[in-house]
Amino acid sequence: MRIALVAPDRTGKTTMANHLRDAYGFHKIDFTANLKQITADLSRVYAKHLASNFVTVHELNNNKEYWRQLLIDVGKLIQYDEKVWVRYMLDTADTNSEHYVFDNVRYNPQAVVLRQNGYLIVHLGTEKPRIDASLIDITLDYDHKCSVDVHCKHLVKEVAKYYDSINETLRRTPVLITPKQHALPLL
Repeated sequence: MRIALVAPDRTGKTTMANHLRDAYGFHKIDFTANLKQITADLSRVYAKHLASNFVTVHELNNNKEYWRQLLIDVGKLIQYDEKVWVRYMLDTADTNSEHYVFDNVRYNPQAVVLRQNGYLIVHLGTEKPRIDASLIDITLDYDHKCSVDVHCKHLVKEVAKYYDSINETLRRTPVLITPKQHALPLL
């Protein structure tokens, strides 16, 4: 099962991804952790040239509000090719896991790459998504009054139903075997 979460900032994407990791054994591909590491690495490079102090990942984690604008600015640097960023994250992910959750889809090209890699794009909440609606596979109402566990159970059930419907469609699709033994769906 591969899930990519889309929602506005501060709506619970990372909380849900952490719960899927902790309670269901998903491998979490953490957008923010990678962004913080790259920001800290860039800060060390610039600090050497500017003879100033650099920021660490620990500092970024402990003073999130103070460093938020820096993280946004570094994220904008990456924006010039969103596909490179998401491919980097997929390439560095643990490949021994059966279930993955990508905690924050920000741009349409990221959603496209994730879908090409078998991820279902799940929009949390009722607010307008930050990506094109045509790229979203499942919308899950997300109510902060309910527990994260309730939402995760519902999400896993909805994704399983989605996969089941795809499998049923594939099972019912007539297939013609050509002399070269290639499977082609009948039109």
